[in-house]
Amino acid sequence: MEVREELKEIIEKAKDAAVAAGELPEGDYAPVQRLEVPKEKEFGDYSTNAAMQWARTAHKAPRQIAAAVVKHIDTPLVTRMDIAGAGFINFFLARDTVYQELKNILAAGPSYGDLPKTQKDRFLVEYVSANPTGPLHIGHARGAAYGSALVNLLRAAGYDVFSEYYVNDAGNQIDHLAESINA
Repeated sequence: MEVREELKEIIEKAKDAAVAAGELPEGDYAPVQRLEVPKEKEFGDYSTNAAMQWARTAHKAPRQIAAAVVKHIDTPLVTRMDIAGAGFINFFLARDTVYQELKNILAAGPSYGDLPKTQKDRFLVEYVSANPTGPLHIGHARGAAYGSALVNLLRAAGYDVFSEYYVNDAGNQIDHLAESINA
């Protein structure tokens, strides 16, 4: 499991522990939506606004919610947690956590981050469609790059994808070209 997903699980369990301890009221708390890498390194390796997200359900200030949640987090994944601003929880990863994640990335290679193939939808992506009788231009290259990237992203997201790179149907254009060459 990736560090981000592990941290989300840890935050959820800590929130549940705070509820069980009576520090937060029972309620229909939404799952942790955002756990992001902050733009500024001083805010840690990951940051979440979950406490702000839960403020309406808990009827408490986000900083109070964050304090209750942080109190119940005990994991070797992080060396430090800070509560910042209106109620962000900032996580500073332990070196061992970073090293282990790097090992996982290297071991997985290009498939790191791919989702399991559980999607039922299938896609057929057709792209490029260059006119065989006209000059190629930058739009054709853009279409090829865009189509190829879209196919790769959909596959990484777990979808079955079929791709067709095709040159536009020749039809009458090629017939006219052949007639003009024969003339």
